[in-house]
Amino acid sequence: WGWNNDGQLGMGPLDLRPNVPFPTQVVYFRRKLRIKAGIVKISAGFSHSAAIDENGRLFTWGNNKYGQLGVGDYLTRRYPTQVTGFINPQGQQYKVSDVQCGLYHCLVLTEVGHVWSFGSNSRGTTWNLRNSSYIDGYNESGL
Repeated sequence: WGWNNDGQLGMGPLDLRPNVPFPTQVVYFRRKLRIKAGIVKISAGFSHSAAIDENGRLFTWGNNKYGQLGVGDYLTRRYPTQVTGFINPQGQQYKVSDVQCGLYHCLVLTEVGHVWSFGSNSRGTTWNLRNSSYIDGYNESGL
């Protein structure tokens, strides 16, 4: 509940629900996406949100001015949209195990320990993911 100016509550068109002053279930996952898997993790940024389902899929919605939704464009999403850019060298989708939203960015941890980031990098908070790159969870020096 709260401020919904950019659709960050995931409830639909802005003109129908600009602000929601009480807890309201986000039913879009089951009704529109027909997702039967439960949501196991959520995170909220300044005006965007993210959720992971029990199958390791990431969904984001809300303001996308800086690409913080990770969907490859800068369009605001008023409904949860699946993020599909976590691809391994064999072309398979990594499962997501954790997500944290910052002011205008997101950090994602995959099941194999890779960290991905997207959104504003004005203070060095994200890695350049134009080509869906990732930051390895470890390096040769063991750090």
